[in-house]
Amino acid sequence: MSSWSVQLLTILGVAVGAMASFISARLLDRERWRREEILRWDTTRLESYMEFAVAVKKQNEIARRICADLGLPASMQPLEQAEGLKLLAETNHELEVKFEPVLMLGTPAAINAAQAWRHSAWHLEWLARGMRNDPEEYRRATDATREARKQYYSAIRADIGVASGPIPDLGGRTAWVDNQTEWDAEDQTVLRASHAIPNESATSPRSVPVPSDADQQRQTTQTNEQ
Repeated sequence: MSSWSVQLLTILGVAVGAMASFISARLLDRERWRREEILRWDTTRLESYMEFAVAVKKQNEIARRICADLGLPASMQPLEQAEGLKLLAETNHELEVKFEPVLMLGTPAAINAAQAWRHSAWHLEWLARGMRNDPEEYRRATDATREARKQYYSAIRADIGVASGPIPDLGGRTAWVDNQTEWDAEDQTVLRASHAIPNESATSPRSVPVPSDADQQRQTTQTNEQ
């Protein structure tokens, strides 16, 4: 083999090696960029999911506090309706704003679950505005809100690939919340039984016995003998 053939093969080998290195580097850079873009959008989507959840929770809390002020069986610190409706209007606007990123970036399952949770929040809002006043309807609305939250979180966990299993059933209202009305009716009895409130018979003035005629005559006789 002549010297120029060896030189040509060497040049071709260097060129092929350089081209392969260039293509490999470009492919690696492209794959790295793709992973970074996926991570960036995943982070943005997760943030939108979380911000929407916080907005719904905030609105539901204010609505339930107003319902407590209206006499509905809400185990929350009562909030005066006049003041609460102003806060409710602000949180409702925030909820609408936070729903848009979910609508743009979320999966179809997450969007449907978010919409269902938002509808349940509107039901509580109607109760807080006095458009409904049935205690049983309030209980159904709170149960529906709790279930809608669970479905929303389940859709989010499926989207981001949480593989630890489904969300456990945390239950609804506890027994002592369900018995709140019974407590309101029987609180005096319970407190007396625990000695927190003394019995009326213990605090009422003692009755003075009225002497009979025979006792009065006997007392008069003893006085005359003295």
